[in-house]
Amino acid sequence: MKYLFGVLIGILFVSFSFAQNKPDPNVFTRPVEIKPNPPKSVKGWTFIDNWTESKATSKKEQQVSVLIGEYPGQIINFPFSGKAVGIAVFSDADAGMIEYSVDERDWQVLDLFSETPELKYFTLEADLKGKKHMLQIRVSSDKNPNSKGQKCILRYFVTNK
Repeated sequence: MKYLFGVLIGILFVSFSFAQNKPDPNVFTRPVEIKPNPPKSVKGWTFIDNWTESKATSKKEQQVSVLIGEYPGQIINFPFSGKAVGIAVFSDADAGMIEYSVDERDWQVLDLFSETPELKYFTLEADLKGKKHMLQIRVSSDKNPNSKGQKCILRYFVTNK
């Protein structure tokens, strides 16, 4: 019985946190990618306007803006309007797990780990009412057993236009 429950929870988790190489076109019909530049600094998170994206995640090295979190517990807030919200993150062997909540709902866990460096898009919430919302994200103290770190390298917040 315990095994069956674990399998069902695993299936639910995977269905809500499926990564893609672009925003899900079924959810984000007119996606807007928003640079993760907080209006003021947030302890535990560092905004870098000229971070070097490696050749492993794109066809060439380029300078991009990212928000990097490495310390568990520090929360960033992203106010947005719309019916869906997602994120794009650079995943690699140093990536950890994040926890997120929309509109103060229960915290959800998302594993960002990847064997190979890549930019991944995750849909965090769909089917929201088209009004103002608040997304909160924090680095988790848990991590994938294969990960070498707990880093979250956030490239974009994604909403619908």
